[in-house]
Amino acid sequence: MTTEPAVADIEDLFRSPQYAQQPRLVHPTTTPVRPTRQSKRLAKQFQRNVPINKADEDVQRKELYHNFDAAADAHLLTEADAVREAARCLKCADAPCQKACPTAVDVKAFLTSLQNRNIYGAAQMILSANPCGYTTGTLCMTSELCASACNLSHTAAGPIPISKLQQFVLHYYAQMQVSPRVVPHVRAGHYYPTPPKRIALIGAGPASLACATFLARLGGTDTSYVCDVYEQRATVGGLGQWEIPQFRLAQAAVQWEWQQVQQLPGVTVHTHQGLGKDFTVTSLLSQQNYNAVFLGIGKPQPQRLRDVFHEMGPAQGYYDSHQFLEAASRQSKGMPPSNGANAADLESKQEEDPEELILHGRVLVLGGGMITEIIPLDGGTTWDGEFGRDRESDGHVRYLLWQLHKCTCL
Repeated sequence: MTTEPAVADIEDLFRSPQYAQQPRLVHPTTTPVRPTRQSKRLAKQFQRNVPINKADEDVQRKELYHNFDAAADAHLLTEADAVREAARCLKCADAPCQKACPTAVDVKAFLTSLQNRNIYGAAQMILSANPCGYTTGTLCMTSELCASACNLSHTAAGPIPISKLQQFVLHYYAQMQVSPRVVPHVRAGHYYPTPPKRIALIGAGPASLACATFLARLGGTDTSYVCDVYEQRATVGGLGQWEIPQFRLAQAAVQWEWQQVQQLPGVTVHTHQGLGKDFTVTSLLSQQNYNAVFLGIGKPQPQRLRDVFHEMGPAQGYYDSHQFLEAASRQSKGMPPSNGANAADLESKQEEDPEELILHGRVLVLGGGMITEIIPLDGGTTWDGEFGRDRESDGHVRYLLWQLHKCTCL
């Protein structure tokens, strides 16, 4: 009588070290199975910026409270990433990015210098065409300008991030502490007046900064244009200093650009001097003997809905763009509140502008411009990214796009 061979069980076959596909079945003691709760608790030890205990969490919270310095450079590229992105440039003969740039920066030239790790040369190419290259590299909407015209915009890698590369170059160039220079040979033709011309620049914003820089360069090492900048506030910078929060534009960037222009020959800044209060355009031309006056005051008053909110202000929870952004900028930069033109204006300014900006509950935002992206970050509310949609949470923002002639229906 013959016996049939026993049929091997497939599970027994996989338990053999020779055929094992799951080592846990072979050596169950060396690879223990942990509960999910225990695995998540152990995973926190390998995460970044996660406090281990309650005491460290409280310390970290205190260090981050009202500290926006790190957020300003959060999107700054590393040197390896910047060089790699600059190397992607096609070096177009008729570069469309330069044509799309409002300041006509030679993008191809500064990317070539950056590709060769020549930070100084790249910065000189930027600043020669745009003295406000540091701030514009941070704020400029390149997706609608130079980056949109890039020939690589339709590739899988996308266009070259020109604004981030410009911000990277000027960030490290500012740390070099290089003084601005003027070239003597630019003194030519009718651009070199004798005697020097006196120019009054009203407003210490980016427009006056660029105007004073180019006028000082035209004089070379000698003073051909004497530029006096008049600012009604205590510090210079314009909107970049007073109405753009720290996490959007670093205060050091604005201050560095103005330190550069004040080192040029013939440029002097006068603070606490307001147009219409301390001087007029007529008095500058007739009494102080200026040859020309440059108005760089921008638009001092925002567009308000007078028919609807004409009797409301910060005390009632109504803010226009200037009031909100100035209060948010002061808090993020640690600036003193109501830093107006002079002592006479402080009392009236304190009644108009809020000392401390606190938003809670439901917030209604009228308009869909770039300002609405700053409001959720400053006010502690949530950003949905879609207009006309609510998001239920502790504090949420309702975004509505209304035409001005329809606002009377409120």
